[in-house]
Amino acid sequence: MIASPVPPKRVVIVGSDIDAWLSANTVLRALATHGVEVSVVETRSNLTPSDVCEALPEFRKFMRLLNLPEAAVLQSGAGAFSLGQRFANFSGKGAFMNAYGPTGPVSLSTNFVQHWVRARQMGLPAEYETFNLTAMAAQTGHLLMPARAVAGTAPSEYGYHLMAAGLASFLKAAAMRRGATVYAGEHFGLKRAQDGAISAVLASDGTVIEGDLFIDATGAQGRLIGALETADLESWRDLYPCNRLLTAATGVFRPLPLYAQVSASRHGWWGLYPQRSQTTLQMAFDGERLSDYEALEAARSLSGQALSGATVRDMAQGMRPQPWVKNCLAVGEAAARFDPLDAAPLQSLQIALSHLVALYPVTADMAIEREIYNETVSDHYRRLRDYQLVRYRLNRRFDDPLWDRARVMTTPDALAYKLKVFEARGLMVRYDHESFNEDSWQMLVIGHGLIPKSYDPQIDHADDAATIRTFQNHLASIKQQIGIMTPHEEALMAVVQATATA
Repeated sequence: MIASPVPPKRVVIVGSDIDAWLSANTVLRALATHGVEVSVVETRSNLTPSDVCEALPEFRKFMRLLNLPEAAVLQSGAGAFSLGQRFANFSGKGAFMNAYGPTGPVSLSTNFVQHWVRARQMGLPAEYETFNLTAMAAQTGHLLMPARAVAGTAPSEYGYHLMAAGLASFLKAAAMRRGATVYAGEHFGLKRAQDGAISAVLASDGTVIEGDLFIDATGAQGRLIGALETADLESWRDLYPCNRLLTAATGVFRPLPLYAQVSASRHGWWGLYPQRSQTTLQMAFDGERLSDYEALEAARSLSGQALSGATVRDMAQGMRPQPWVKNCLAVGEAAARFDPLDAAPLQSLQIALSHLVALYPVTADMAIEREIYNETVSDHYRRLRDYQLVRYRLNRRFDDPLWDRARVMTTPDALAYKLKVFEARGLMVRYDHESFNEDSWQMLVIGHGLIPKSYDPQIDHADDAATIRTFQNHLASIKQQIGIMTPHEEALMAVVQATATA
């Protein structure tokens, strides 16, 4: 009789904060029924009360898969809803929304952007974002919750702004309820097998925690995988103009905004991320041109707000060439580091965990899964990085040294080709392993001022009068739907209170 393959049963996670506890919840939710056990060797938290967790709409779906109630997530992080990001002073024409959700009427036979470019060349004055329901709703401070959607309306695509420390505590409690065993690991050690793989982790008190698969959630230090991986990191320092990030807290805005406000300045960019109990300010800057103290003074001056709990850290954007080495898999910042824009840190963590579950090893060898994982996830990270780089390459801040340099820094070939094709004829090249869909890419590049020079010639045969009516009907529908939407804070309270009393 042929023996059945034996998959790894003991998963040991080393690290802290959202990286560690989201990993524990994901593995237990997906694999506990198959006999997989999870131990967490918890290191010291790197979070401060000012830190924010920005989450895309995909995070809501991820929480549902983990059976974690939306109300509890919002409560834990004093959370607010988010319909996207509003960018100011990047494009040379004021501010624009990079909102979630589709743009334009779905009834058109060709991609809306093609019709919009043609209409624009014929004198249409309307900006692209005015045809995006989410963008228009964000500016009014309203959204449509799924429970209130009726025929002819579409619920809002929304993400969250959450206090990172509160979310991490909530995820830890959930993981422990699911059966995760927790050890103190600030001063942990490693035991190695003869083949160089990790065989066990030694907790701070000397307890030996043996495992089959080890997850490195130790942040940028990569304290596990760094012991196995000898290759240099794939640095992205020559792609990003900013290498330092200041984070601080300020007061709550009223009414509570439904988006993050990100503004470019001569120092770099600074963003405001509203939550129910505070607003987090982040400022990215070049540490070679601005000291940490000067950055704090600049942040105070730019925001016009009193700031508290300020911290500054190095961003060091880049990724490990192999996020999975032997029996150790790195997630979060142990695997890749991005700008915090576009919810990239949390999105990259979800990418890693989703692929771990999909490729969970069926034998102790892990070689087949490891090879596929490294190729696929690394490609995801590069596509996510390219999305962020658009902010810098397409900026229109001329005669501003940092931003002039940002425009001419190295552009990865895949991104350069994508922008070239879109500029030529409004066609968005779609690569494998993209985190953002075509709608998001189109709103991003058009918002930054990259308008296609031409369009699909087939739409020259379209009935102009019918197209105009379609445009008008769509704008009227947006206005009508916004009229039945709920103010932000009212929608928040309805979600939290309904579950609290259930």
